[in-house]
Amino acid sequence: MKEDHQKHVHEPDNLVTERDIDPDFGLFTEDSFPEALEDEDQRDAVEHAIPKEKASRKHSLDDQLK
Repeated sequence: MKEDHQKHVHEPDNLVTERDIDPDFGLFTEDSFPEALEDEDQRDAVEHAIPKEKASRKHSLDDQLK
């Protein structure tokens, strides 16, 4: 006969879960991850790491009709 018992899985304190992510910006929500940078610092880090895309204007049908 098997004993029915729940296993308690230990989750590390630094585990990031979906509830820790800001739905609008994708960063840690305030106070959810102790080692996280302040929101403004996180935004600066992301903008520094990922270069802004240059806007490329493709010709549309309206441009051809002018």
